[in-house]
Amino acid sequence: MIEHALAPQEWSHSDENLAMLIDRLDYWLTSEYSSWVTDPNDPEVKRARAERKRSGVKPPPVPLIPPVAHRPPQQASAARERVDLLREYWENPPPKLVSIEPGQSKITALDSLLGI
Repeated sequence: MIEHALAPQEWSHSDENLAMLIDRLDYWLTSEYSSWVTDPNDPEVKRARAERKRSGVKPPPVPLIPPVAHRPPQQASAARERVDLLREYWENPPPKLVSIEPGQSKITALDSLLGI
């Protein structure tokens, strides 16, 4: 493992901003490369796209960018944890709140919340 030249207490906001910029550049380049080498007319690509649409899998509203830049161990762990928490949240979103319409009973609203 690479020893960092800076002690964790010397890690500044500018250092983190630069690391986040590197993370985003890596994410962008990886996404661009994928689009360059993926044929949208490939039957496998079409099948995978149709399967995602059928299963209702949607991407999160913001990209989940994994940390790739070198950070001190404590900051690297925190960056990975942030992405893991966001990924977990979007893979298992909280249940939608059901509002009670005028004239609707609470039992009916609870049934719709539970999917009954």
